[in-house]
Amino acid sequence: METPDWKGIFEEPVLSAEEKGGGETNSVWQVRTERGEFIVKITQALPHPEKGFWFGLKALFGLDLRENIEKYAELADFIVAHSMLAVPRMMKVDASSQKIDLPFVVSEKVSGEPADFTDEAGHGPLLRDLGDHLGGLDEAPFQGWGSFSAAALQEPQAWPERLTGTIRRLAGRQYPEDRQVQRAVDEAVERIPRLPLPNRFSLIMLDLHPRQFLAEKGRLKAIVDLESHVIGPPELAWTALEFAMSPKDAPAFLEGYRRHLAPPRLGEVRMVYRLLHFLLNDYPGPFADWMGQPVVLQT
Repeated sequence: METPDWKGIFEEPVLSAEEKGGGETNSVWQVRTERGEFIVKITQALPHPEKGFWFGLKALFGLDLRENIEKYAELADFIVAHSMLAVPRMMKVDASSQKIDLPFVVSEKVSGEPADFTDEAGHGPLLRDLGDHLGGLDEAPFQGWGSFSAAALQEPQAWPERLTGTIRRLAGRQYPEDRQVQRAVDEAVERIPRLPLPNRFSLIMLDLHPRQFLAEKGRLKAIVDLESHVIGPPELAWTALEFAMSPKDAPAFLEGYRRHLAPPRLGEVRMVYRLLHFLLNDYPGPFADWMGQPVVLQT
């Protein structure tokens, strides 16, 4: 990405700026001015009509990325109130794109390094902290589901129909000729009406991975990526987490979560939610490999 026009973001001169990464959603810069060091996250493009993940979050939860950016401070406050993790303090949020071409968020720079849950030498405490974080959020339930920025949440009874419609839409857009995927869609559509309604809705994140977190001295310290949080059933987030976890990881994670709640039960919903995550994430490997990954979270 080209160097942004920092004059549209900072009133004082920028002394240095280093691009630190990002993804399809944003670019991330570490910027130093005479006032200190900051992290600047600039949204790449709005909306995301062709991307499975963002199209799916819009279709299922009504998530609008610009609206979530406008609610950044409230979202951060909620996480801090219910989790032991820190959220970098927001210094400036511009969701209107009036100052530069794309929305941006400026936050304080928090010490720490991107978390690594695959380090066998010492990832147990990190996973306990992750379980503690998710348990704290799940312990603060909502009465319905939808986008965090929504004026009103959807009724629980509306979940099966919206879930069914979203799976059909995603599969029809991305895999219209894939008979294996379409057979799985037919099976999921048949199962969904027979599933019990979710008994809890909470703040969840559907792209859970270590890069969303900072660690320091062997412990999780902060969560730094908030854009994809929605209000939904915890089982949906857990199904995604299972793909990033090995069987030896589960006990530490569950220990942290049980500080707050009994783990959600995944058995009945695993097939449907795995299919949804496949469609959201455009998994590059064979469909059968995704659906057939080992069951890690035995709940």
